[in-house]
Amino acid sequence: MSRSRPSAPFSVPALSALALSSAAVLPPAAAAAPADPDRGAAEYTLTLLDPTDGVMSSAQGISESGEVIGLQRPTKKAQPQETVLWRAGEATGEALGQYQGTSQFSRPFDISDARTAVGEAFDDAGSSVPVLWADGAAPVRAHDSSGFAVDIANSGTIVVQTAEGAFRGRPDALEPLPAPAAEEPGSEVTRVRVTALAEDGSAVGTATIEEAHGDHSHGVRRAVVWDGDTPTLLEEPAEHVSADPAGIAGADVVVGSARIDRVETAYVWREGRAEALATTPMAEYPHTKAAAVNTQGQAVGYASRYAGNTSFGGSALLWDGGGVTALDSVVDLPEGVMLREARDINEAGQIVGTAETPDGARGYVLTPTAGEPTGEPTPTEEPSAEPTPAPSEEPSEGSSDGPTGEPTAPEPTDRPSGDPTEAPDSTPSVSPSPDAQPTHTDSPTAPGGRDDDSTDDSASGSGRGDSPGSLPRTGTQVLGLLGIGAVLVAVGAVAVLRVRRRG
Repeated sequence: MSRSRPSAPFSVPALSALALSSAAVLPPAAAAAPADPDRGAAEYTLTLLDPTDGVMSSAQGISESGEVIGLQRPTKKAQPQETVLWRAGEATGEALGQYQGTSQFSRPFDISDARTAVGEAFDDAGSSVPVLWADGAAPVRAHDSSGFAVDIANSGTIVVQTAEGAFRGRPDALEPLPAPAAEEPGSEVTRVRVTALAEDGSAVGTATIEEAHGDHSHGVRRAVVWDGDTPTLLEEPAEHVSADPAGIAGADVVVGSARIDRVETAYVWREGRAEALATTPMAEYPHTKAAAVNTQGQAVGYASRYAGNTSFGGSALLWDGGGVTALDSVVDLPEGVMLREARDINEAGQIVGTAETPDGARGYVLTPTAGEPTGEPTPTEEPSAEPTPAPSEEPSEGSSDGPTGEPTAPEPTDRPSGDPTEAPDSTPSVSPSPDAQPTHTDSPTAPGGRDDDSTDDSASGSGRGDSPGSLPRTGTQVLGLLGIGAVLVAVGAVAVLRVRRRG
């Protein structure tokens, strides 16, 4: 929800003062460094969340009371997929019912303290519809149109994205979110979508603005906040750069990402002003995204090898007053377990996401061992990561601006962000994500078609290993030597014949 659900009324002035305080953030030179080196591996305890029946699980949202909503699959196939509730402190969950009793697919996004969860499900026709799960009951439809229920506050207010537009309100009294006015002459807002909801009722999303440029135009997604009924466009991360807001802690604090020079970079918007968050020193994971934020100034997300996709390598991150921290480094992990992404954080600082384990993907909960949250997410002056070469066949991100066909690669972004999901018809091979259909196999297929879980720099099939149908380099060298030898033998034979003829 903020994905944020403050336990006390949200105070915009107090948070704004903290957000803008120079003492609350690190200077840019320090922002690119790891978090405080004194932070040890005892800051959190780990709970891995088991599927009730299946090969994988993923945690998507956590309530203030510590209850977790997520998903599981009984097999490696894309369907069936079902929603699971893990009660506070428990590693074993309970599968919730499927829509209409026959649906083969559901996906939750968040949960309130009343155990009402929101998400999407496929109906009998294979269309995505917004649904609610109330205290463990089977899901009911949240809107007549196709789409998905995106977020929920403890007041019962929800936000819903449908084919008809973005809505907010009680499930029985949803109202459309108005489009902001375009700022430039000749520009036009062509689309509005909602991505997250704060406990105070403010919502964040994007407005697609068609901007005229000579004899043509192009669309740019601007972050927009609805404070009450008033929409306000937020600052562009850079000129003509689209924003992807994912979490909100009130109208003045939003987190998400933007792609600049093909590098996805985590951003925070404070009172409408865009700032890049601190980057990581992990060169193999140049892309970062903030997925959620609480009112304590803590944001969570991930770093990844490819933008929006942790399937081929990723690391769960925390941004706070200590800078940016890889969550793997502040918790004792069992052998073979890696925290690939963080999806949500509550006011107590509990974090949920997806981990890679020897048994496959598992949802997890990190619970702080002691102490208070350490303060504001740390900005940096500008993204410091270098663009990575795009793979020859980019991992599909299942863009929520209109995913069709098979549920494919994530990330996310971290919230549903566009057209309703189409029913999948084959099996994908990526890790779960709310931005596209969550998927997983134990051995993801690389973009070039190799069943290879390596982390070489080339994901196109032309990096480590040889291309299909070709001989290994050593074999080629052997054949070359044999060929040279054959030529030398032939030359020798001709020379002998000439000598004999002369004799």
